Amino acid sequence: MGRKSSPGKLGYVVAAISAGMCLALAAGTIASVLPHVHDRGTRFLAPGRADLVLPEAGDYSVYHEFESTYQGRRFSTGQQDVTSLVVTLAEEASGSNVRVWKPAGWATYKTGDCEGLLVWEFRVGKPGRYIISAQYPAAAQGSQVVLNVTKDDVVEMTLKAVIGGLGGLAFGLLAVVLALITAVRRSRVAGAYVGVKRIETARNGPEFEK
Repeated sequence: MGRKSSPGKLGYVVAAISAGMCLALAAGTIASVLPHVHDRGTRFLAPGRADLVLPEAGDYSVYHEFESTYQGRRFSTGQQDVTSLVVTLAEEASGSNVRVWKPAGWATYKTGDCEGLLVWEFRVGKPGRYIISAQYPAAAQGSQVVLNVTKDDVVEMTLKAVIGGLGGLAFGLLAVVLALITAVRRSRVAGAYVGVKRIETARNGPEFEK
């Protein structure tokens, strides 16, 4: 009687593919979240001003990008205190001012060769065109720095991380389960073959093994 065929390595292959999908999903989540500030921000040089087109109402952040490349020029200003800059924001159409405040906490980002530190925050009630200005007071002087205005998409970024994490966890668990099932099936088949072999040897005599 021939050996019964085992489940083979298909289960291991599927488990490996699932694990790979898990890693790819995690990498995709990181890749979609980390460049968020870098890609969607509006940079300008301070002291100076910039026109902002804010696509939606909500909270925005102003970062001091102390490691930055702006208009082909490299800035490495270090995490110096730039809060002596007076930052103002006004709606372009009406000229009404928007309150800008210093954050209660702190946040940083690093994407590629850029690094930023949270310095100010503001909230707008409607989308539109705004003008932001950052100037040193008359009695103060400071170096030129790059500021980056970004949408404060904390909820969106959190959801991406949670969904990506849950998806990665599901694929990871699937890979483990498939590997365990495959190992158990192969163990049972091997055990069954040994049992059958012993029975056939007892029935047919030693010459069966020759």
